[in-house]
Amino acid sequence: MSHVPFPVIAKHDIRQGRSLIEKGTCGEIIGISGTTPCYYSVIFWPHGADGTFVRFDYLTRYDVREA
Repeated sequence: MSHVPFPVIAKHDIRQGRSLIEKGTCGEIIGISGTTPCYYSVIFWPHGADGTFVRFDYLTRYDVREA
């Protein structure tokens, strides 16, 4: 199975636990649920692509948009 990156951007501030991703932060979808409604697993780079990443699960299309 090959991994094809799907770049996205946070549509609004997203908080899960102690992690906060600000609106406009770039990320990449790394997984999609097989259920309806569809949920996404996304990694975001709050400090740029060379910095650390934060993984968020159970996001919807209302949380992210295509970059």
